[in-house]
Amino acid sequence: ALPPGNRSAALFANTTFVAYDPTSSSAEASNMEASLLSGGTRVTRFTGTDGVSVAAALAGHQALVIPDLSASPSGGLSSALGSPSRTTINDFVNDGGLLLTVLDSGGHAIDLLNQTFGFSITPATATSTSYNRDAAAAAGTGLTAAPATLPANNATRSVTVASLPALARPLYVNGDRTTTVAWMVPVGRGWVVQLGWDWFNATPVGTLDAGWNTVMRQLVVSRTMERDVALLVDNTFVEYVPGSAGAEASNMEQSLLNLGWNVDGFTGTAAATLATVLDSAAALVLPDLERAPATSFLDSLDSAARDVLSDYVNDGGVLVTCADGGQRAEQLLNTLFGFSLVRGIAASDYDLDAPAAVGTPFAGLSTSLASPNATRPVTVASLPPLARAVYRSNVDPMTDTAAVWFAPVGNGWVVHFGWDFFSAAPTGELDGGGIAALGAAVSLGRAEPPVTLLTSTLYVDYNPGATSAEASNLEALLQNHGHPVRRIDFIQASDFTAVLPGSAALVIPDLEKAALPSLVDSLDTQTRALLSDYVHGGGRLIVFGDAGDRAINLVNALFGYSLARGSVNPATYPLNGEVANGTPFASLPPSIPLLNASRTLLASSLPPQARAIYRSVADPVSDTAGVSAIPVGNGWVVFIAWDAFNAAPIGAIVDQTDAIVAGLSLTAL
Repeated sequence: ALPPGNRSAALFANTTFVAYDPTSSSAEASNMEASLLSGGTRVTRFTGTDGVSVAAALAGHQALVIPDLSASPSGGLSSALGSPSRTTINDFVNDGGLLLTVLDSGGHAIDLLNQTFGFSITPATATSTSYNRDAAAAAGTGLTAAPATLPANNATRSVTVASLPALARPLYVNGDRTTTVAWMVPVGRGWVVQLGWDWFNATPVGTLDAGWNTVMRQLVVSRTMERDVALLVDNTFVEYVPGSAGAEASNMEQSLLNLGWNVDGFTGTAAATLATVLDSAAALVLPDLERAPATSFLDSLDSAARDVLSDYVNDGGVLVTCADGGQRAEQLLNTLFGFSLVRGIAASDYDLDAPAAVGTPFAGLSTSLASPNATRPVTVASLPPLARAVYRSNVDPMTDTAAVWFAPVGNGWVVHFGWDFFSAAPTGELDGGGIAALGAAVSLGRAEPPVTLLTSTLYVDYNPGATSAEASNLEALLQNHGHPVRRIDFIQASDFTAVLPGSAALVIPDLEKAALPSLVDSLDTQTRALLSDYVHGGGRLIVFGDAGDRAINLVNALFGYSLARGSVNPATYPLNGEVANGTPFASLPPSIPLLNASRTLLASSLPPQARAIYRSVADPVSDTAGVSAIPVGNGWVVFIAWDAFNAAPIGAIVDQTDAIVAGLSLTAL
């Protein structure tokens, strides 16, 4: 299993083999570094080629990125690495890591993959002007916002599809699907990814992109996560007969294997059994519980086993269930999580609810889902709060049913399918979009690092379900974007020490409660030093404007600033593109409105290194900032003027929520 925490990559930057110069747009290696950093991936450069150096460089990282090797001397990198280093890389991938390479003029990247993994990849002799995304190959890969086509930017090269290893996926192909410029293949528990463009003159340093950066970032993000799925294969409850199209459990196993997941089949329902199999699993899949023993699956779970399942989901896992003829799956979910699911009437097909899929692996899937044999939906009206009906019938609001839906539960997810996967491809002949949806379902969990959120009601308003409670609004927002949330209710150094390691950010909501002493006055010297060290070491501190300027006072006390409240606040704030460039804020809307209870910062009070992401650009003396980001050591302080009152998904306001999420992905300058 990969270590918890923020995703990070080791970048090979030895200038004997690659071009690395952060001041030059023609240096492909540093261009790739800038792109990864702006997408929220931490990058550590290394230059050594011996086995010890390579092993040290890979330690603690989830990805290895090898840029364009066109500068390589005779023999290339593969020869320089030698067998020990290639074995280290092979082991890194097999143990769950990602290796990303790009094609080069000398074929060095191809040689490296062929010699390291025993592939027989062959370069293509011709290059097309553009390449189309292969929807089937891309299903379940995390390419949720990737473009439909990729252009052949400067020095784009391809390989033949016929030469790819077994289980490889040609993600972007030419018109007759004979060549590919983006492909990936599972190797052990990890992945090998190869891209055809060399990143010459790439943004944000240069001017070229056209979707390539998005593809690279999303593949790195979606593949650097736990790849194990636990699957119930106990014939007491399910039908597991590999090779039989009528056996739903083994059909799901084969579908998951074809999607590149490692499947750990298990039998038994004892708490110890479940705890062991779930320890390293990104998802737990319970197939069609079609068998009707005297003691059902639910009844076979004692209180300890039920707690294991509930805790697994609440702690960040994904539970996937399938409907069955006896409504056993619905009864299981109702009992474990307090749902009130009601079986609905099946439709002939179901439409993708695009807004419900936004920001999830379901985005970009087929716009309709067929209703194969034995599809049993639930009524949309009976879904739990915050649930998203991804595929729904949309017939009548009173009888609308969902064939695929998911709901956040704590830091994890519950996903339910109406189809039972009877006769599912590839063993059988049925699909209709359900297999791609299965890949999306198991990809929901553990894609993003956890976030620590202050929920002490001495200082903030935390009341789940109430749109006026800013702290719980932020919790729902973070969970809806895939971030597990670690709540902290006490503010001693020991309390923060327990939750901050591995957290992408510490979020301090609107400090609207006028507790005495205030939050900053309640922090002792040790705790202040701990919070300062957390940010300097690479963490993000995200704070919000409040009526008493308590967040301003907190930041000033921790970092020695002189931040001050702004007083001249226009109705809208434009994006300051110059300072947003190279950060996750660069892709945000061109302007934001001044929302209820926004307390801005006086731009002139910001420290010199700060970036006023959204600012009023009025009089320089009274200019104010609606969103600011201040680099502190290797980390950041983000100040958002809005207090998150009535914020989606609990409330109705979506403006500025993307700025909050962008702040989580800031990386060291």
